[in-house]
Amino acid sequence: MQIFKALGVFILIAVTFSCERDVINIVDGNQPPPDSTVSYQQRDRYIERVYITVLGRKPDSAEHANARLVIDQDPWDQTVRYNWLQTTMQSRDVSVKRWDDVRSELLEGVDTTAVGILIQSLETILMGSPAEQRPAIRAEIDKLERILFATDSLHQGVYSVRDLHLHAVNNAIYDDINMGAENFVVSVFDHFLYRYPTQFELDAAKRMVEGFQDVLFLQNGSTKDDFLGIFFTSDAYAEGQIRYVYLNYLFREPTTTELQTEKARYQIDYDFKALQSRILTSDEYFTI
Repeated sequence: MQIFKALGVFILIAVTFSCERDVINIVDGNQPPPDSTVSYQQRDRYIERVYITVLGRKPDSAEHANARLVIDQDPWDQTVRYNWLQTTMQSRDVSVKRWDDVRSELLEGVDTTAVGILIQSLETILMGSPAEQRPAIRAEIDKLERILFATDSLHQGVYSVRDLHLHAVNNAIYDDINMGAENFVVSVFDHFLYRYPTQFELDAAKRMVEGFQDVLFLQNGSTKDDFLGIFFTSDAYAEGQIRYVYLNYLFREPTTTELQTEKARYQIDYDFKALQSRILTSDEYFTI
């Protein structure tokens, strides 16, 4: 009997001690060291992917070393990555790459030489044309000049990327690629919204492009310029830009929450670089 009593006391003591809470002492101001789980190879891959995405090339040795100096401070800190990217984004090459992508996607890669030759041809026609035809010819020349100087206009802040898109589809070259009002409208919808227009949208947009009054996205218009103005200020266009960034950089569609959050931010000033930067410095992109 004494043995059982002693055993019971032992078990009670053991249970009592096992249930005591650990005491954690917190030292004020003590910060854990930066996360060292990010391999150097992963950091190098990230830097190269960002350069290829925004500049169209890999970094040279000096650029790579400078990037590592910044990112190595704390690879997991998105603010560190964001601040580094803002410095990189100041390069004119960023605007060159953006325009190269746009003209490749929309204008079959037409270069400045071809645009310049077309402008010269129209200027020759302008000099020998009747007075009543000159305003229309002059307007076409102006449209082509906007894309001729697209890179510098974008770099200097004269154009936003949204302006760049509008000018890229509002010229004789794009019209020649997508001949006729229906092809023009379908191409614009397909490229920027990733879908074919509904029958109602197609009919309304065609009528506007052809010079008739109609309603698109709850907005009235009666000219091709009206159609483009309505289209490039629509919620649908903003959503298309967000989808473009997610699909091209993260290789997936944005969630409903991501789409609505980014759309609200983007429509404040249509700052495509800021949209790019948020995705390119995200933990998800960093760890791809």
